[in-house]
Amino acid sequence: MAEKVIDSFKDKYRFLSNFYQCDFVYEGLTYHTAEAAFQAQKCSTEEEKIKYTEVKNPVVAKRMGKKEPNLPSNWNCMRDHIMYKILLAKFANPELQAKLLSTGYAHLVEGNKHHDNYWGKCTCEKCKDKEGRNRLGINLMVVRNYYRDGISWRAAYEDPWKDVVDAFRDFRNVDTDKLKHLIAYTYYECEEMMADALEFPGDYLLIYKYICQASFFLRMNCLPDKQPEVSAAFEDFIGGLCSEIEDGFFCGDTTLEHPLHLGTTRLTPDGYDYRYADMSSDESFLKAFDNDVEYFKSLGQENIAFISDLEMESDHTKAWGDVVEAFSKNEEINIDTLKRLIFDTHKEFERLFDSDKHYFWSYLRIYKFICQAGFYLSMNYLSKVAPAVSSAVEDFINGLSFKIENWIYREKDPDHCLHLGTAMYTPAGCCERHADMSSYESFLSDFDEDVTFFKGLGHEDNEE
Repeated sequence: MAEKVIDSFKDKYRFLSNFYQCDFVYEGLTYHTAEAAFQAQKCSTEEEKIKYTEVKNPVVAKRMGKKEPNLPSNWNCMRDHIMYKILLAKFANPELQAKLLSTGYAHLVEGNKHHDNYWGKCTCEKCKDKEGRNRLGINLMVVRNYYRDGISWRAAYEDPWKDVVDAFRDFRNVDTDKLKHLIAYTYYECEEMMADALEFPGDYLLIYKYICQASFFLRMNCLPDKQPEVSAAFEDFIGGLCSEIEDGFFCGDTTLEHPLHLGTTRLTPDGYDYRYADMSSDESFLKAFDNDVEYFKSLGQENIAFISDLEMESDHTKAWGDVVEAFSKNEEINIDTLKRLIFDTHKEFERLFDSDKHYFWSYLRIYKFICQAGFYLSMNYLSKVAPAVSSAVEDFINGLSFKIENWIYREKDPDHCLHLGTAMYTPAGCCERHADMSSYESFLSDFDEDVTFFKGLGHEDNEE
């Protein structure tokens, strides 16, 4: 049976439109339309937003928004999630929520004639051949899923990737069909969300973290009960997903409209083999995956090596890449060098805080390596190092991840403070502490205290 499509938000479906009159509360203020609530978010202060609460005509609100002088510099990467949150608030109204749920599983498209191919799909003669991104319709369907099934926008991607990482860490089987589905639909969602992003969307940070950790696991281990070439193909696609997020979409020369770059983390006997998968549909993705399995089967697992695709965005990116490379090969690490790297990296990010620069895009790779290093230590102790020391290193590295996450979420930590206990649990639960990073000496002192802390617990009592 053909999928039902609602392609006009008029008449009986007028309630789907942002111009629909309905009072609702968003972030403490009452607005008359979703359009007014959305345009208000372009203001820099709460006082400026209040004027939109008095506007009943959505056309007037839209015109006012176009003239806002202090549009946030990262508006393009914020606007989709702002719209999602506003729609959540709007459809919290029981009557409107019932109407939204009555659309069932219909595909919602904001059809229009005013050339809006971002929030909808314009059907005028001029735009008929253009692709409508339909971001309003997509957000409405995600909100509908939330109120019908309890599936939030974030839970649709972040939680499943966390579940994959947890399964990998515990060496449990994963449903490979579900994993393929997750790879494909994460790509489709990121493609939409990031096409116009001027900086990395903060709401995708933890999704990216789990994708990086999944990729790192597969460069060290095969999936349980799966052939090596199948694991290699999964690592290739997940590693490609990392690269697409890092580099932005549609970069490089390709004849395909929706490419996922492969060969980003592996070397063949003939060298660096840069390929791509056609992600324009589920069918083309599955075909490309099967072809990748055959590709690795023809090479033989023993002929595949890993590479570190490093770029020097940060002073310490290559150093963290070298740490991850050593971890993946179970090589010995100089603990004093690693301590210095932790401290110096923290100082670098403190300088970024102080300069109030939030252009995180160029720092994704260092974040990836830090997350991968922490993930390795959640499964393994450092070679030739006491377990309590290894636990302390993991604690400080996880603290660095937490520091960077706070930076992109605009949550400034106290000066020279590194949070500990952010990802490690004791028999008494989560034990959050902090380290004084004002000097290398104070860092070393608190590191030694952390070692003593873990010795007191017994390393067998600590788990990720």
